[in-house]
Amino acid sequence: MKKFFLLLILVGTLGCGKTPEQKATDTISRANFLLTTRQCQEAINILEALGRQTSNPNYIVTLASAYACKAGYSSTTFFAQDISKITSDNSTFGGTAAMTTSDDAVTPSFYTDTKVTSLLTAINILLYAGGAIDSAEEPTYAKRLEIYGNDGGDINSFAMYLILAHLGKFYHYFGDASVNLADVANPATKAGGALAGTCMTSYTNAEAILAAADVDTYLSAANTGSCDSVSGSVIRAEINDSATNRRALLCQAIVGFNNLFELLPLVLADAAGTDLSTISGVTASITAVKTALTTDFTNGGAGAADQAALAATIVVQSQETCETSTTINLRSLEAYFLLLVESTFK
Repeated sequence: MKKFFLLLILVGTLGCGKTPEQKATDTISRANFLLTTRQCQEAINILEALGRQTSNPNYIVTLASAYACKAGYSSTTFFAQDISKITSDNSTFGGTAAMTTSDDAVTPSFYTDTKVTSLLTAINILLYAGGAIDSAEEPTYAKRLEIYGNDGGDINSFAMYLILAHLGKFYHYFGDASVNLADVANPATKAGGALAGTCMTSYTNAEAILAAADVDTYLSAANTGSCDSVSGSVIRAEINDSATNRRALLCQAIVGFNNLFELLPLVLADAAGTDLSTISGVTASITAVKTALTTDFTNGGAGAADQAALAATIVVQSQETCETSTTINLRSLEAYFLLLVESTFK
């Protein structure tokens, strides 16, 4: 009889084993608890140990939150303090440079900085559905919709917020920004930092695709603030012509904007009446840039290969594709960077 009862207890114990879904739910709950006290790495550890739950949107958002936490990002702070610094006026979109996560020290370089890489990891987890979408594919809304259906709304929204945070870091560092939060309209000033920089990168290659006269005219017409000439600019060494990771860095900003361009109207449609209305005009600003690239500037005499390069650059949403594509070239990257990134921080 004793053996019988012991057998029942054993069977009952084994029968209480958790299903994979229960394990995932418990791990997500534990990770979220850790994140309340900003134990970011601990949350990352238990979530990654579980294995990527690519079909579980709650897991994806929590894992991205853990990496964003490691980067110093807080959604509470984003909505309470940062979103109001971004406006629909593209000349003050550089207000992202004044966000609370933007002025963190960068060591030893932007490309390898732990907070920057953690933030990009969080963004990629969201965009690529934790790895369900291959890194060489374009991480489009349609592909995430196939995986998550309407449950992907939080993923899209969170990705957009983190992209804005990354662009803010990018603007602050490469735009050599100084911050004055008392100036509500222009909380960040380009080239106001210790570097006394003027342009965010070099545009000598862009002259080959847009025509030198077009580039010089554009820079000298107050379109890019203190960046008013191709020569004579003080530019951070890691994004200058000969820098090893230059193309990757240009792609970070361009890919960020291209994903933002797709996400913004979708997120705004789901968030009517919220504080996000302050940036509702950003889509129009990006559209204007794309139009300028495909009409006004390309009339400068760009050949078929460069026309194809521009067309590919305008739509690329994959960092890997942007960096490795044989169609996209430095000329097209610089041209798009000039009109999209440099011009939106004056």
